Amino acid sequence: MSVKGDVPMPRSGHTLTSYGPYVFLFRGIDFSEEAVYNDIYILDTKAWEWHYVGEKGVEIPARNAHSTCVLRKADNDAVLVIFGGASPEHGPMGDTFYAFLPPVDSIGEVYVPYTASILLFTSNDVIGPLTCLFLVMM
Repeated sequence: MSVKGDVPMPRSGHTLTSYGPYVFLFRGIDFSEEAVYNDIYILDTKAWEWHYVGEKGVEIPARNAHSTCVLRKADNDAVLVIFGGASPEHGPMGDTFYAFLPPVDSIGEVYVPYTASILLFTSNDVIGPLTCLFLVMM
């Protein structure tokens, strides 16, 4: 089976997180190029097609060796949570980000803007709420 679309560059230290029929690829590192990635891709497992996800607003620093998961809240809203990791530039990171995800059935729409609230934590202090515009599957 071949995968088509915007296939991500080879990497390690990334995360893959499932959400319905979609898989989010988040960040990672290419040791041979000494490059830490600051990108997000979505794999549509129904069509086996990769899509680059454009991001505007808050930029989460490039990282590898982090953790991600999707949590479902009581009202069935979904939240993507990103914790920690490291980069050659910043060293170990202890920050946490989260973004509300659009409903699974709206992810396949092209150029659909979705407002995601992101809250940045450092140690035990909240730095502040931030808002970004999430463009899904460009």
